[in-house]
Amino acid sequence: VLSLRLLIFPPLVKTFLLLKLTKLVQQPKHTPDGEADILKQAMRKCEVWANKAYFAVKEDGSLRRRYFGTNSAKHIESIQQTFDAIENACDLTKDNIPFRCERSAKECEHRPTAILSAYVIPGKDRVYLCPDFFDLDLTDVDYNARTLIQELSHLDSSELGPRIKCYYHI
Repeated sequence: VLSLRLLIFPPLVKTFLLLKLTKLVQQPKHTPDGEADILKQAMRKCEVWANKAYFAVKEDGSLRRRYFGTNSAKHIESIQQTFDAIENACDLTKDNIPFRCERSAKECEHRPTAILSAYVIPGKDRVYLCPDFFDLDLTDVDYNARTLIQELSHLDSSELGPRIKCYYHI
């Protein structure tokens, strides 16, 4: 069972919005092979963990109460819908992945006290991946998968816009 304590989740009020999550971003074509492999590994694990969390939310009452504080059938359904949307966002068989790589964004600047490997911008339905995401000296596949799940949980609209590839500002 996925340890949900490793993840940070948005308020339950926003989780129903992820139902509308539609992925429109292609698998990055300009990503160096090593980075593409790192992203794919994290996406595979993200998909598996989101699937396990989908079932754990309903089946494991103590876990659900501990991390979500609810027994409400309505909340359980909403949480499951969120995990279903996250699972779909990480599904490599789909040609619409909501990730964009950022090389020069101010938000990606490395901080001595924290690794910033990804972020979202309110109102933009994309997860922006920073160079630290691909630096396996700082992160690993499990860390990156948790990061994808966490950042995807912040997306709250279906307006993802046009297809965007992974652009690098070198």
